[in-house]
Amino acid sequence: MAVASSPTGTAPKRGTAARLARAARDPAETARRVAVLGKIVAARAMIATGGFRLVRGVHRYRTVEQAERPLGPEPALTPAQAREIQRAIGLLDRLEKRVSCLPRSVVLERVCRKAGVPAEIVIGVDRSKGFAAHAWVEIEGYPLGATEAGRAHWNALGRFRRDGR
Repeated sequence: MAVASSPTGTAPKRGTAARLARAARDPAETARRVAVLGKIVAARAMIATGGFRLVRGVHRYRTVEQAERPLGPEPALTPAQAREIQRAIGLLDRLEKRVSCLPRSVVLERVCRKAGVPAEIVIGVDRSKGFAAHAWVEIEGYPLGATEAGRAHWNALGRFRRDGR
């Protein structure tokens, strides 16, 4: 069986090698990936050392009074905002097995804030099979990413929004 080759006569790159080759062609995309990965590392470190209390203090999150809310409409985002958030969600989805829901939510909220979109981190529980906790991000009551279908499954306990900026 013959292996398909590229125009240069070498076998096509796959996996990590292909991603590195694409990154070399697009320095802006590389910078975005490094920024998101840096935020993941920082969020994990803060959660590991001081829990969500430390994250709340560093990022100046405040508790939003009404935890349970009806599902909101899809937010009106500019194309640039939507693109930036989709890129972050895409990268976080690829890292899903290595990034738990709380660091993922902290990173996604920070990406939204940087894009000028007010977002909230929501922490909820499911008591139907013992006890399980989950964190996700919402914009005006609309959940981002893979949590849209499962939002009704979780009972929101707390909402956290960045104070000020």
